[in-house]
Amino acid sequence: MMKYTGKYYMIFSLLLRKHLNNQFGKEITSKALKGAKPIYKDMLLKCEDIGYDNPMAGNIYMCFVFLAIWKATDNCNDPEWFRDLFGTMCKSVGLLDEK
Repeated sequence: MMKYTGKYYMIFSLLLRKHLNNQFGKEITSKALKGAKPIYKDMLLKCEDIGYDNPMAGNIYMCFVFLAIWKATDNCNDPEWFRDLFGTMCKSVGLLDEK
């Protein structure tokens, strides 16, 4: 099992909150973020530990935050929402050029 660290969940949930509010509204966003944390912890418990110092560990932690939030929304949208959500978040923090 991978060790739980709250920093990934905290950072990405804060970055995603605004975009989730825009896409789903405050009620679903609040429900999703409250429900995602236990899902995130459960996913880490089920994942084989690859070592915290492994360069890929950060990818797993980050990805699990997104997946936990998606699962906590009861998969209420098709997978395209994930692409749009991630894209708008990355553009807002300057990781992607706006086209």
